[in-house]
Amino acid sequence: KGMVGVGKTCALRALACDADIWVRFNEGVYYVSLGQQATEQKAVENVAGIVCISGGKKIADAVRQEKNLDRAVSLAKKWFVGKCVLLLIDDVWRSNKIKTSAISTLKRMLDSSVGSLVAFTTRDGALATREGSQSVQFSTRNRDVSRQMLLSSAHIGVEDTAEIEGSV
Repeated sequence: KGMVGVGKTCALRALACDADIWVRFNEGVYYVSLGQQATEQKAVENVAGIVCISGGKKIADAVRQEKNLDRAVSLAKKWFVGKCVLLLIDDVWRSNKIKTSAISTLKRMLDSSVGSLVAFTTRDGALATREGSQSVQFSTRNRDVSRQMLLSSAHIGVEDTAEIEGSV
């Protein structure tokens, strides 16, 4: 959680690119963004997209036909049984057009018995607390830490920036 511009999205994307994360969540790491204008249909489409890119095209087609997020998640859950995955959900708001329990609903899609987890970003500390989540508070960082986060999430090494050092 944290205010706008402190690096929540960069941190989430860095997780998605981290080799150790991919070893731990060997069945996949999936990233979706909800945003302030999220709708239930967008959330259903995100669920279908995750199922599809993870190999479940037929189930994804069935998920896409659903109008209700709860039913879409119930279908997707069948696909993720026994799979250890990490679902990264960016930019969660309480004031969008989906139920405030969307995170809890999306968590049900995953098989926690094999170690699947959800990580999400929000500006709303109360939302993070309500979801029973472990919270990481983001705040402004010094230049070097911010630079390293950006380079890491862009897959750029420090050595690759030598010629543009003054502008990065």
